[in-house]
Amino acid sequence: IGGMLAHAQGSMAVMASTVNSYKRFWDAGQFAPSTANWGLDSRGCLIRISANGRMEYRVPDAAVNPYLSHTLLIASMEDGINRKLEPGAPDEACDNAPALGAQLPLTLGDAIGAFVSDTYLTSQLPADLVSIYTKLKEEEWARYCGSITEWDREMYWETMP
Repeated sequence: IGGMLAHAQGSMAVMASTVNSYKRFWDAGQFAPSTANWGLDSRGCLIRISANGRMEYRVPDAAVNPYLSHTLLIASMEDGINRKLEPGAPDEACDNAPALGAQLPLTLGDAIGAFVSDTYLTSQLPADLVSIYTKLKEEEWARYCGSITEWDREMYWETMP
């Protein structure tokens, strides 16, 4: 668990790989984690240990590439074991803010930066894959940031000169 928490920010670009993936992290009612924490039987934590002892890693969405996600999870666990990273006490406030733990990226743009900064995780993947994946995600984020949506029109149409 310690390794998974330590690399949670860096793995977000893979676990939540689309612009749309991050919208659920903004709504606390969806029980999507926004911090790198763990708890007992709490659906708001990044890592949930259920009453029957099952562990859930609650970030990946339906668009996740299972080969990449599992590679990063195994690498994170291996790093946690090798460095003997302690996860700390379970977070009792997982369903209520503020929670313990580092803030997870809340946009694909922030997640890309965290991915590139996590040199341990990126070293566990082929360098060409990291380079191509990063470029593709940066382009996706740039296209999203440059697009005008219906929300933009509804929000600003009346106020623009």
